[in-house]
Amino acid sequence: MKRIKTLANYIDESGVKVTGAQSASNARSERMKAIVIDDRPLGSYEIDMEYDKEGSKRFSEYQWVAISLVGCDADLELKEIRSLKPRHGKATPDFEATTRKGDVVRIELCRLIDEDEMKLWGAFGKIFPDVQKCVDEASGNGLNGEFLVRIYREGDIQGSDVASATEQLARFIKTDQRLQAVSDILHAAGPEYPTLHRLEVRVAHRDAKGRARVVFDPDVLQSDTKKGMELLLENFDCKKVKYVDYSDGYPVWLVFIAQSYSQRFISLSLVNSLRDNDTFDSRPFDRVLLGCYTAGVTFEKPFAKPRYTSLTTTG
Repeated sequence: MKRIKTLANYIDESGVKVTGAQSASNARSERMKAIVIDDRPLGSYEIDMEYDKEGSKRFSEYQWVAISLVGCDADLELKEIRSLKPRHGKATPDFEATTRKGDVVRIELCRLIDEDEMKLWGAFGKIFPDVQKCVDEASGNGLNGEFLVRIYREGDIQGSDVASATEQLARFIKTDQRLQAVSDILHAAGPEYPTLHRLEVRVAHRDAKGRARVVFDPDVLQSDTKKGMELLLENFDCKKVKYVDYSDGYPVWLVFIAQSYSQRFISLSLVNSLRDNDTFDSRPFDRVLLGCYTAGVTFEKPFAKPRYTSLTTTG
């Protein structure tokens, strides 16, 4: 019988249990697994079972809210968290939580997502299966190993580019002479591949081991905290007009988390950029939290510096 893999298994396998510098990180891992959401510790949820669309969305929200709460040390105050079902005609927060003191708070989760980046990943999610299929057909006939693909004009990709980019990328990988040799050099698609050329696509043949496979990896950018702050303030304005519905008389925590594929440390960069910020008005929310796994900021008073927490301040 196949062993069901839980989130706790994944967390344990992703980290190394050591002493010293990593002890605080290990403690936070244990705290994440222990957070009780919908009557179960988060670590007990299965990660390899078939969830329906709504179940998959909810499981993702479980993980994101846990990451931010742990980063802000807010999990230490909570006894349990429960999902709330959407109400017709009335804004509903994502969660309701009971504190260890017995109080009830509402939690609204808000993910900061760059729409241009999401559009890019959505388009390449359609392109890559067909490209891989074409590469599979040529695998073994002089075409083996890993081909890394990057795009440098991600904001310019359009839905109409999908078909032409699919055909051109498969042809580029299979026929370009520069890609026969294994190298970390990223070779640019020329004018003979007009869609790829406009999007500034580059490909490297990184190794020749195993079957041919295509890997999409956007250029890893420096975290753009200015854009991140713009997204945060824009989303905050949208959320605060719904506060009365969210609250129903209870305190409300607005929990932010930033997501990015090409800016891998955007959450931590935003946290660090906000550590000394005393210009943010967190009202009407009782708390505004922004956290990642290693650190977090919690705004509790308007126009006051937030409380900063990190692996070095708590275990």
